[in-house]
Amino acid sequence: MGSYTGTVPTFLAGELPDGDKFIEVTNFMTADTSAWSAYTPVWASSGTQPVLNNGTLTGFYRQIGQTVNFRMTLLMGSTTTFGTGTYSITIPVATSLTGQVLPCNLNDASSIPNVAMAIINISTTMIFYGQGSAATSNTVPITWASGDQIVVCGTYEVA
Repeated sequence: MGSYTGTVPTFLAGELPDGDKFIEVTNFMTADTSAWSAYTPVWASSGTQPVLNNGTLTGFYRQIGQTVNFRMTLLMGSTTTFGTGTYSITIPVATSLTGQVLPCNLNDASSIPNVAMAIINISTTMIFYGQGSAATSNTVPITWASGDQIVVCGTYEVA
């Protein structure tokens, strides 16, 4: 299941749940404890589009009410092409609350990971900023190559 978008019922002191409230509580608990749902992230660029080829791009999420938890991994392959311009990757559930900041890693397979941040810049996508102020592109913060990764795990609010 992985997602619950209903409203968890409230109970007065001593109140026993009726059938509808019991179903809502059961649905909430199932979503909170079940496996996360897969989603298919889309990698794009403001310039020439990158092409994944033999790389991998995976995403998983769960939604509990207005809160989304997710993780996404982009692993560059030996035949991945990197395009030009600022990279963006889609998030699993749209939000109207832009500007939310999420931690991420921009991992250079031949060096140490670059701790970075992802910013939800429009309702369905995030962009990445490494160390410094430039947005992530085909040459920022590194020149991407096979084995490099972008990894994001985070929580954001759906409005």
